[in-house]
Amino acid sequence: MSIKTKLLAFLLMFVVVITVFVNYSSGSNDEENFDVKNGIVTVDNLSLRCGPGTEFDVVGSLQKNQDVIVYASLDGWYIVQDPVTNKVGCVKAEYITFENSPQETGDDGDTETNIGLDYESEVLLDLVNELRRANGVPELKYNAELSRVAYDKARDMVEKNYFSHQAVSYGSPFEMMKCYGIIFTKAAENIAGNQTVEGAFYAWTSSEDHKANILNEEYTDTGIGIYQSPVYGKIVVQMFIKQ
Repeated sequence: MSIKTKLLAFLLMFVVVITVFVNYSSGSNDEENFDVKNGIVTVDNLSLRCGPGTEFDVVGSLQKNQDVIVYASLDGWYIVQDPVTNKVGCVKAEYITFENSPQETGDDGDTETNIGLDYESEVLLDLVNELRRANGVPELKYNAELSRVAYDKARDMVEKNYFSHQAVSYGSPFEMMKCYGIIFTKAAENIAGNQTVEGAFYAWTSSEDHKANILNEEYTDTGIGIYQSPVYGKIVVQMFIKQ
């Protein structure tokens, strides 16, 4: 196929994609004028979706520092093309930066480290918040720093070959959070060993104590850590805090 033919095929495909997105957003006032730009992915395993929302299917995954072509902005999402696979889809705008754009310096005490959800963590967070909404409880906010703690706890369980809330390397969940500088007034932890994050979630919801942690309206923030396990398939850790 010639370069001109490939270009024409891509342009035709892109027009179809843009038409779908515009039709989807016809009732929205959030669409912005936007010049095509080269963007850089700021997180690992960023989900590339077939529409501007987590309800749309994942069609690919982008990695940290990967270049993408950004065509448009829509409702807090960017329509991008992966130059490696030529796939076109939507990603959350907060996880794309542009060359020469200002980086966060941390001078503002309220600024959080920009760490994105990987696909499995996003699935679990969506399931948890869907259950909370169904029970009239406010959604949990993803906390990147707390997720660092949860991930290290999951990794510790796999590497030290144990399954317990009492971490071999860190002590109790509360001691571990304090060690990492997490500020909280109340906290809890759910752990699971399962082949899938969905399986872990449904196991938790079958347990009164674990489900109570998920639905506790006092908790405002959550951190999620997932680590591959040769025994269980995955070790899944979800931490909850009230700040």
